[in-house]
Amino acid sequence: MADKENEAREMADKENEAREMADKENEAREMADKENEAREMADKENEAREMADKENEAREMADKENEAREMADKENEAREMADKENEAREMADKENEAREMADKENEAREMADKENEAREMADKENEAREMAEID
Repeated sequence: MADKENEAREMADKENEAREMADKENEAREMADKENEAREMADKENEAREMADKENEAREMADKENEAREMADKENEAREMADKENEAREMADKENEAREMADKENEAREMADKENEAREMADKENEAREMAEID
């Protein structure tokens, strides 16, 4: 009887050891699962960081494109201003030419007036001579 009890105890001890081993294996599996979850979380965090980095790069690119557009707009405005200044200079040149032409026309009129006065004077002198000859 004692032998059977001992055997039964030994069997029970072995079963307990087997249960403890199984429990430890389960704990090890759970730890491995938790480690895998932690790795997956870290991977997702890294992906999220990479996405955020890419979004920031995209924003920076968009900012640079906007700056480039603004620079192009300012250059176009500067060109338009230069064109208007050139037009204004051309208008001023034409006005000066028109003044010079008007001045020359006035000089020509004055010359014509003087010539007419000289003719009238010559005509009067001729009349006076003729009158003097008649007398």
